Amino acid sequence: MICTNGPSPLGSHAATVRGYVPNRFKQATDRARAAGNPVPTVANICRRRSEGFDVILAADRPDLTAESLVAYEDVPYHDLFDAETLRLSLERLQLFPAWRQGWQPGERLVR
Repeated sequence: MICTNGPSPLGSHAATVRGYVPNRFKQATDRARAAGNPVPTVANICRRRSEGFDVILAADRPDLTAESLVAYEDVPYHDLFDAETLRLSLERLQLFPAWRQGWQPGERLVR
């Protein structure tokens, strides 16, 4: 596994994960960005475990999750998420084998 620093470009690499295309995720985040406030949408995504999350978990690509964006402390929007969203995000990220191998939010996995 090779890691590179920087925020994960969600969606741009997710389609390479076993044919998974995050259409609903992208539509929801695009609408929220257009409305000027994606934080509540991302927080809602992190509060429920989806089929897409399970596909990404099976591929061991935590860098492609919304949870990784919430947990990444070195971005200006980190403090916009409440403690519960952060807790759930970190809890879910710990399910990934990459986490146990030292991966941290903000690193991009290249396989």
